[in-house]
Amino acid sequence: MNAKWLPALAVPALLLGSTAASGAAASQGVINSHRWAGYEAVANGSTVQSFQYVQATFTVPGLNCAQTSTASATQAVVLAESSFARYVGNWAETAVVESCQNGSPAYSAYGAYNSSSDCSGSAPLPVAVSPGDDVELTLDSGLTSTIHDLTTGVTRSTTSERGSCAILTTAAVFTSGSPVADFTQAAFHQIQVEASGQSTPQPLVHSGWSVNKYVLKGSSGRADVKPEALLSGTYTSAFVNDWLAPN
Repeated sequence: MNAKWLPALAVPALLLGSTAASGAAASQGVINSHRWAGYEAVANGSTVQSFQYVQATFTVPGLNCAQTSTASATQAVVLAESSFARYVGNWAETAVVESCQNGSPAYSAYGAYNSSSDCSGSAPLPVAVSPGDDVELTLDSGLTSTIHDLTTGVTRSTTSERGSCAILTTAAVFTSGSPVADFTQAAFHQIQVEASGQSTPQPLVHSGWSVNKYVLKGSSGRADVKPEALLSGTYTSAFVNDWLAPN
C-alpha cells in the first residue's frame, strides 16, 4: 500500500463516512486491463438483475505534465451492459478528464453513452473543475450524468439518449487513459451503487453482486495504474488509484 495514503487509511471512517462501520478489505477477482483501473460490481443475475445508480466522490488531482507532456487521465463512474472482463458494447459514464496538452494541464467534465450500435452520445458538463476541488460524480439508469463540485457549489447535469440499448448489469468506479497522465493518486470515497428494486444505495461490496478489481497495464505488461485495497463500511466504500507509469 502506498505510504502516502497510510494516514487516511489508518482512520477508515474518514474515507467511508462518519456513519460507516470500520473499513475492511474486500475480496475480489483481479483482472489486467489495457484500459481500466479500479473496481466494478457485477449483478449476480438472481437476487440482483441490474443497476440503476452509481456515485463516487474524489479530490481532483493536480497533474505532473513534466512527466507526461501529452496524456490524459479520466476519473469516472460507469454503468455498463456487462462486466468489463469481456467485450462491452454499451456503457455510460460521468467523468472528469485531466489532460496534459503539450506540457500544460487542462480539466473538464462530461457525461456520455458509448455504444457499438447507433445510440452513442456525449455532452460536456460545463463546470470549471480545478485541482484540489472535491467533486461528486453520479450516474443513473436513465443516463443522467451529474457533477457536483462540492468546493465551488456548482452542479451540472446532462442526459444521454439511450433508446432501446442494453440493460445495465455492471456498476464501476474507474480511472482510464492511454497514455495515462501522471495524476499521482485519485482517492475515491462515498462510493455507492443501487440495484434495480432497491430503495437505497449500497456500498460497492454487497451479497447481491460480485466485485472485480482492475489493474491498468500497458503494452510493456507493467502496471500503469493500480488500485489499493477496497474498503467497505455499512453504507459506503472507498479506495485509492495510484499512478505508476505512463501507458
